[in-house]
Amino acid sequence: MDRLPIAVVERETGLSKDTLRVWERRYGFPSPERDAAGDRAYRAEDLHALRLLRRLTDAGHRPAKIVGLSAEQLETLARSGQASAPADGPAVAADAALILLQHWDFTGLRDHLAQRLAQAGLVGFVCDHLAPLTIAVGEAWARGDIGVAQEHLFTEVVTRLLRAHLQQLPGGRRGGAAVLFATLPGEQHALGLLMAECLVTVAGGYAAISLGTEVPMQELVKASEAHCCKIVALSFSQACSSAFVSEGVRTLRALLPPTVALWIGGRGAATLKRAVDGVTVFSDLGQLQVALDAVNASASGS
Repeated sequence: MDRLPIAVVERETGLSKDTLRVWERRYGFPSPERDAAGDRAYRAEDLHALRLLRRLTDAGHRPAKIVGLSAEQLETLARSGQASAPADGPAVAADAALILLQHWDFTGLRDHLAQRLAQAGLVGFVCDHLAPLTIAVGEAWARGDIGVAQEHLFTEVVTRLLRAHLQQLPGGRRGGAAVLFATLPGEQHALGLLMAECLVTVAGGYAAISLGTEVPMQELVKASEAHCCKIVALSFSQACSSAFVSEGVRTLRALLPPTVALWIGGRGAATLKRAVDGVTVFSDLGQLQVALDAVNASASGS
């Protein structure tokens, strides 16, 4: 089974190398092996627990109390919502970002989000900060607290920030398999798609290929064949009707080969009431992260 170097674990979990070494010494977890060169080599299956530990410590839990708990215990703790949020936690950060947005402060918003990204790492930033902030921005627009132009400003700032960060990360995947990202004609919102692309890129299991928004289905099929895609991923915003989601998913599923999985996410994906064979629905980015961990663990064990 393949092992992961410490630099990859740092990148994928947002935990610094120093933190990983301190936890290993103090608490006995993680417990890496050593490769031929004597460097630490981590098990892929430990990544999920390390990501949960990062989220829980960010929420106020003390490492001494939780490092060493099983992944199941950590998941239960994360779901319980009992963590005491620190003064500069995600909720406070989201409020600060909204204030900057309301004041049309492009530079301030960019710098604020860039600082959060640097502190949390890409996965932590996307899952713990950006995902709830995106919902908060949508709710602020619905209340009339911000206008369409400010919502677009937010999308532009986040898109530039994430794209710039993605450019610095290594791409590709052993075997050349890929995940193809797109939205269907009629769906113009792409931020959720970009957030999912970030998780796939960081996980390192597949190359992430983005076609952007409103891609005709036949073109999606052609692109998936050209890039040897194992997965086609679609995003549906809350603006999408149930009929739009259902018809689009069922039609594309019929066009794709059965060997290509269809993954859908976004707040609109929940409107797909009846299960469709060969289609996986993700209600949040946490579920996507678990699926990616499973894909990588399976690949490492093959």
